[in-house]
Amino acid sequence: MIIILVQENKPKRFGELKRCIGDVTQSVLTENLRGLRCDSYLARTVDPGPPDSLCL
Repeated sequence: MIIILVQENKPKRFGELKRCIGDVTQSVLTENLRGLRCDSYLARTVDPGPPDSLCL
């Protein structure tokens, strides 16, 4: 449930989502995201290039 709440304002990249949630392993977060995607709670998109916040 926390994954959905963290993404409420805007979609987040995996690393940003992991930092917002805090104490979670990469494998557990990946497993939960896959489950939410399979249940149609989340949609996955692939954006080319670095995140906007890293572009100068």
